[in-house]
Amino acid sequence: STYTSYAVVFASEVLGISRELWGWYNVLGTISSTILSLLVLPFIDSAPRRAVIVTSSAIYTSSIYLLTSGMGQTTVLLSVVLSTLASTLYHPAWQAYIGDIVKKEERGRISAIISVATVLGFSWANLLMGHLYSADPLLAFKMALIVGIIETLYWSLVIKEPKVRLN
Repeated sequence: STYTSYAVVFASEVLGISRELWGWYNVLGTISSTILSLLVLPFIDSAPRRAVIVTSSAIYTSSIYLLTSGMGQTTVLLSVVLSTLASTLYHPAWQAYIGDIVKKEERGRISAIISVATVLGFSWANLLMGHLYSADPLLAFKMALIVGIIETLYWSLVIKEPKVRLN
């Protein structure tokens, strides 16, 4: 939630990126993710969900690092493009993973619980990150970076690909 809520603020206030330029970066990110979607569409359903989630989490975490690295406009552009690409890969893989491990008759209920938990988690995270950002913008992104590393490691080391995909 830190990147989603505060990246544009960080880029404009701390890095001096104009809002217009940020808008163009988002356009390029959207174009990139659309092209990626078209390229991976034939393969995404047969790809191991966990591998896609780990890869996209690592890419997203890298985008946070790139944003805060202070290496200039090109790096900020790369950060925006990578975050958009990661999101394009992550969300369908995550939803497919849930579909693989939850019985069909329970998917609606589980999806609703996940949606509520996600909204609550993002709300609390945005509140916390808002306070951290007010105190020190880099601190908020460092925390997001740590959470991203933990998530990537968790998916890499703890979560297993289901042996059988439920239909």
